[in-house]
Amino acid sequence: MKAELDKAEQGATELDTGLHPHGSRWWRYRYEHSYVESLLMIFISVLMLFWSRLMTHLKHHVKIWSLRTGEEPKSQIEEMDEEMHGTFYSLWMRQFCEQMMVCILVYLTVWVMCKTHLIHFLLVVIKPTPDMHVPHTEEVYQEMAFDLCTIFFMAIFLYFCLMLPVAHDTRDITRALEDVDSGSEFQHLSTTPSLSGAMGLRHATSGKVMGRLSVTAEGLDKTRHHFVKHMHEEMKTRQEPEMKEIVRLLNSDISAFPLWKYLTLNIRLTVSTLLEFSWAMWLPVIASFMVFVLFHRFAHMGYVRIMIGFSVLLLAIVVFMALYTKGQSERLRVDSEPHVTTGAIHAYVNIETVVLYAFQFTLIFLCYGVARMICQPWMWRLHFWTVLCITIASCVQAFLFIFLVSPGIPCFSAVMALPPHLDHRNLAIMLHVAKTVKLTSAGS
Repeated sequence: MKAELDKAEQGATELDTGLHPHGSRWWRYRYEHSYVESLLMIFISVLMLFWSRLMTHLKHHVKIWSLRTGEEPKSQIEEMDEEMHGTFYSLWMRQFCEQMMVCILVYLTVWVMCKTHLIHFLLVVIKPTPDMHVPHTEEVYQEMAFDLCTIFFMAIFLYFCLMLPVAHDTRDITRALEDVDSGSEFQHLSTTPSLSGAMGLRHATSGKVMGRLSVTAEGLDKTRHHFVKHMHEEMKTRQEPEMKEIVRLLNSDISAFPLWKYLTLNIRLTVSTLLEFSWAMWLPVIASFMVFVLFHRFAHMGYVRIMIGFSVLLLAIVVFMALYTKGQSERLRVDSEPHVTTGAIHAYVNIETVVLYAFQFTLIFLCYGVARMICQPWMWRLHFWTVLCITIASCVQAFLFIFLVSPGIPCFSAVMALPPHLDHRNLAIMLHVAKTVKLTSAGS
């Protein structure tokens, strides 16, 4: 009798865990589908990296081919300086169109591989095991590859939709700073805080939550006073070649330095990292999908817990940005004593760029998680109420991002460009601005 019971138990276990689904559904558990999906996403992400770098090199060579004979190519700072009086919307549009072009090239690459049956190689590499079901036909892999391309492209589209209000807020603060150079000094700045209606409420609420660089005449006077006082100490103690050249160009008179132009360049260069899909974004994405493969394979973990983890990480980054912005704003308000950054991490690492790269990486994955649920019909069929609730929660989070976080991103970039957070990149921008001051003085 015991032998019969053991045999029945073994059969029930096999029926419960070893039954291979039939028909169009090849997986039994969600983590099995996620496992194969992550494997394919590694391949698709590598294609995205390849075509992104190819487009970057193509743009670089096109710029060189467009130069006159003997003319030197401009640096990133010089190019951004030339576009300073334009709108940040144009930069957003260029990066968006470039990334959509990359998506088209990736889709064509996958299409060619499917038509030439190179996708059959996946059947050789990805093998089933007793506890893990995988697709057993080439057609299933083709369908999954096209679906994942669509989902990933939709995630990038959603990401750029969230970056549009960031571009708008960046345009506003840089336009306000540029007004200092025009005849209407502080006119735009004095009207910004008193915006009526939803925009005024948005800026006021975001300033309380994320911190904000004061855009009034009095606030900018305090910022300039803080900058001049701290730079006197920085110019005495910092020994970088850039700092020595800045001292020489300005004749140690930092009061002649156009702070508005320096802040504008820093904001545009820093925020533009959110629009660029470089090595710093794609390599961590590929590594993350490799880690996801292990989670799905051995921990039987689905995407719900993974996306919760990314949500917590994004919240931590936002809190970090808010604390730093508020802390620097408080130093500007109380007129703190100079603090030199020699030997500190701020002097060697551009912290704001690192933070925004981490912000971009995390937000891309959250957009991918949202697109993965919304754009897959089988998710709605099998888990309708769960997907509906997460979709509503994602819309609420997007609203909070636009309403609270977006205005704080350019402000964070601005306050991190002020002492005592000067690093080599800030000094390079300061040197470029100091050269324009020297040229202007020579011309007059």
